[in-house]
Amino acid sequence: MRVVRTITSNTKKRHVTRGFSLVELIVVIALIVILATVGLVSAIGFVKHSKFDKNEKNAITVYQTAQTALSHMTSAGTVDGWVRDLISEASIDHINALEPIDNPEANETVGKTVHLTYNPGKPNKESVILYDLLSGYFYDQTIFNGTISVEFYISMPYD
Repeated sequence: MRVVRTITSNTKKRHVTRGFSLVELIVVIALIVILATVGLVSAIGFVKHSKFDKNEKNAITVYQTAQTALSHMTSAGTVDGWVRDLISEASIDHINALEPIDNPEANETVGKTVHLTYNPGKPNKESVILYDLLSGYFYDQTIFNGTISVEFYISMPYD
């Protein structure tokens, strides 16, 4: 007897799954959102910190520039005249004459703390004095886009 072997093919096609399920897509999107949020918060903190650093460096630059300007005036012998003009300027209300000492001793000095503020939107005499003192030392004039406040301690020998 002869056995005939017949090959029958399965007529059912297998269902092939390709791609991702909805749950997998939602998990991946949620992870991307979390990572983006953390990155955004870090970027905002970095920007705030960099602005603070820039302002701090500008303040140090203004301080050093004021010292340099006064040193140059001292070496040129013009600082005393500048101080006298500054003190005698009547339009600056908070700068008065140096307070005299009641019973002066030899080599005693008198002093006064003077605050000068530069406001870019309000050109007053105080702003002009500070701008004239500092402007010759800056190549980049954008430093004068913001408010600058400098405090001087003026001391002179009592005479």
